[in-house]
Amino acid sequence: MLGWPGDRLKILSIGTINEPGRLPRLRGKIPMAASVTRLFMAGQAHSALGAAKIITGDVHHRKAIWRIDQTAPEGRYTLDNAGRISEMRDRAFAEAREQLPELRREFFHAPAERFVPLYTTEDAATEDARLLRAGVLATQT
Repeated sequence: MLGWPGDRLKILSIGTINEPGRLPRLRGKIPMAASVTRLFMAGQAHSALGAAKIITGDVHHRKAIWRIDQTAPEGRYTLDNAGRISEMRDRAFAEAREQLPELRREFFHAPAERFVPLYTTEDAATEDARLLRAGVLATQT
């Protein structure tokens, strides 16, 4: 993973709201589409977390992954309704009170090293110009 040894990585994964799965009330292909989409998204998330566990040795050798999620009834919170924003804030504060002591110990005990990107926008512009000259990259009109 970018040349970093997996046994030295620590991962803090902060999720959103999980909704417990349930079968749709209506039968047929259309009602099932949303359920299948959620199923595939959940499968991808679990697969990514599983890969991270293998890379870091989490569970078998040491604790390396901290995952924070909340579970709520389906439809309780929606993107276009801020009516429950204070309830969400209260849930976040309660979760932070519970999680913060361990997270401080593992992640927030000292200032982070300055981030230095592997590539810069200047690198990307130079590469694009090189590809344009070589005729590999087409110009957009």
